[in-house]
Amino acid sequence: MNYYVDVILPLPLKGTFTYQVTHDEFKKLEIGYRVAVSFGKRKIYTGIVQELHNKKPESYETKSIEFIYDNNKLITRKQIDFWNWLSKYYFVPIGDIMKAAVPSTFLLESDSLVIKKEISDDDYGKLSDDEFLIYDALGIQNLKLNDISQIINKKNPYPIIQKMISSGYVEINYEIKEKYSPKLLNAIFLNSSLFSQKNIEKSFSLLNNSPKQKEILLLLISLIKNKDYIILKDLKKTARFSNTTIKSLEKKGLIAIRKIKIDRNNILNDKPRSSNLLSKLQNDALKKIKKKLEKKDKIDRATKLYVKALDKLQEAHKQDRNNPDILNYLGFTLRKTGKFEEAEKYYLAGLKIKPNHNGINEYLGELYVQTGRIELAKERLAVLKNCNCEEYAELKEVIEKN
Repeated sequence: MNYYVDVILPLPLKGTFTYQVTHDEFKKLEIGYRVAVSFGKRKIYTGIVQELHNKKPESYETKSIEFIYDNNKLITRKQIDFWNWLSKYYFVPIGDIMKAAVPSTFLLESDSLVIKKEISDDDYGKLSDDEFLIYDALGIQNLKLNDISQIINKKNPYPIIQKMISSGYVEINYEIKEKYSPKLLNAIFLNSSLFSQKNIEKSFSLLNNSPKQKEILLLLISLIKNKDYIILKDLKKTARFSNTTIKSLEKKGLIAIRKIKIDRNNILNDKPRSSNLLSKLQNDALKKIKKKLEKKDKIDRATKLYVKALDKLQEAHKQDRNNPDILNYLGFTLRKTGKFEEAEKYYLAGLKIKPNHNGINEYLGELYVQTGRIELAKERLAVLKNCNCEEYAELKEVIEKN
């Protein structure tokens, strides 16, 4: 029987990768163990075991793991389940989730750069033979784990380096690589001599037998008049010409073509994407999103107004505690801000003073509908039945909709 493990690697790649293990390794390993595995031709990565099984992959030949790091698992099953959830929810490779979740000193790689730290004489005397060789070599220059493997003549230097990191003898240097790179574009610069009328006429006489070149040169002079250069790509949008035409002008010394850097972050001249470029489904979705945002904005503004009104109504209530209209407005304002229990108290207090108050009966009925108490809402409607008023019609409509 063959034995396999699915390993999460700290790489921006989808899913896990399957490696073969021996029977003894299979018995020792559990979900959450750290293992060193080769990936690609020469690179070694630290991965986390996600599953153990006996199913051989059909699409590729499996490699064996290099070694097992620890005697205990580093990560729990619940943590891995959480990583998988994050990966699906945010559409992020689980390897990126793992790299963010696990301290970098636990994820050694063959390209990890080891740096020497200053230690005391006592600590220096405690170094093992292998640690001594590594520490002295690091005094000359920083080393990658592959280099250290050759120095101590061991295929697996990882446990030794891990111990040296824990003891504070060395550290791993993780360089932040700048992912941003400026965009390089071909730009056309005019020969400075062409800015005088005399030289322009002289240049045109050289092009008497090349009408296309003369046409493009004239266009360039008009376009670059108030600029330093023009992007070749933009020029091709303005006029039709071959690369040979431009090369010929360059060979004659009339123009120069150089690569220039364009800042990718500079969006001042970028036009927003027109919704006309979207599909019908995308346009419909965009309209719905806009409506919801507008509705949310209106609700936010209304809530602020209700909060302001509440302060004034509470002041009025202090001065006149037996006014059913004030109690009705207090209930209405609290209901609109989602405070249903407090609103109900004010409505009921108002009905004690005036049981047939049309406004309170309608609004209390609406509150009952909002809180799922339809029968109580119907009781309020019964009170309003003979009032011959709009409050009855409005409450009835709300109840029927639910």
